[in-house]
Amino acid sequence: MRRRKRRRPAAPSKRPYRDSALIYAGFAALYVVIVWASGGALLPRFHPRTDGWPHFVVGAFALAVGCFLLATAYSWWRIRQRLEAKGQES
Repeated sequence: MRRRKRRRPAAPSKRPYRDSALIYAGFAALYVVIVWASGGALLPRFHPRTDGWPHFVVGAFALAVGCFLLATAYSWWRIRQRLEAKGQES
């Protein structure tokens, strides 16, 4: 039977705030590209329905920016909590 090699835990990032912002920016950009490629709305607009009543379509840019801001803020808050807890342990 083969024995699995244990991986060493990944070293903590030297710039966790920047890294999390870059990851979420990449996710937001990927979402916008997928919406664009599928022919979706990139900007907010009113879209007519067949029954005559328009409905509001939130554009991909607005949704991507909102998700980026929420995810980044939450991530930075958790990083700050972790660093403060680590500082109190020492």
